[in-house]
Amino acid sequence: DQYKYFRNRISGQQKLISSLQPAYIDEQIFARRYADPATVNKSVLASFSPMKGVTRKVGYNLTGTNTGRLTISEGPQILTLKAEMRDILTSRYEGGKIVQFDYVSLEPRVALILSGQDPVKDIYTDLCAKVLDSQHGRQTAKLLTIATLYGMGVRRVKELIGVSKHTALDVLKKLEIFFGVGEVKAHLEEEAKSGFIKNHFGRNIRVRNNASHVLYNNFIQSSAMDAALEGFYQIVQGVEKEGHKCVPLFLLHDAIIFDCHPECFDKLDDIMMPGQTLPAFSSRLYMSEEEV
Repeated sequence: DQYKYFRNRISGQQKLISSLQPAYIDEQIFARRYADPATVNKSVLASFSPMKGVTRKVGYNLTGTNTGRLTISEGPQILTLKAEMRDILTSRYEGGKIVQFDYVSLEPRVALILSGQDPVKDIYTDLCAKVLDSQHGRQTAKLLTIATLYGMGVRRVKELIGVSKHTALDVLKKLEIFFGVGEVKAHLEEEAKSGFIKNHFGRNIRVRNNASHVLYNNFIQSSAMDAALEGFYQIVQGVEKEGHKCVPLFLLHDAIIFDCHPECFDKLDDIMMPGQTLPAFSSRLYMSEEEV
């Protein structure tokens, strides 16, 4: 099974990593940022040091963490570069843009899909209506989702929504029902007896802590990471097939950064915005767009 996973998945992920290209750097902004005494972690910024206006190509380790979450093996430290520092990136095209596409609510969406549901695009508004009786806003729904996926207890839920312990316990139960947590945890607890659990795509995850909330979080995080990589590979293949002048530069866990020619702005939207279907999932994944 593990061999099959690596044969079918890792090869595609490696091709995705190989497709990433060096980024162009605005040398004036880079120099100003580096000279600024307020800039922290200059070693991270220094990893983007340009040669003739171009930084080195990034390399990722696909197996450096237990769940498959990406780490940098060489080149620019994009995963730890502060968001406000990304203005050092510039387009190789005249009038081009550096554009970041993020999967919307990826881990909670994956959690819902893997519990057999077909989640709506706006998960948090749906959660507000079904779990919180529309008495709290989307930000509270996001925090409660984190509480569910990361195994935070009744005390944290009580703090988040300012209710009694009894009410917090009731909300926590509703959250677990909403995300279908119970059945997934029961399966993982049984599987963990072997010393490993598998994510949805077949990746082995070593059991280092058999607490049910840890198993669940590892399962969701790992499945979401592999879903993102498969989705990114599908997108990059589509861009290459259509001959669009959109160059993939970096991966940021659940986001991908492109350098886009002006003629491709709308075309890339057409690829991303309707929602993406992966062979392993029965429901769509959605993306948001932001110019870097």
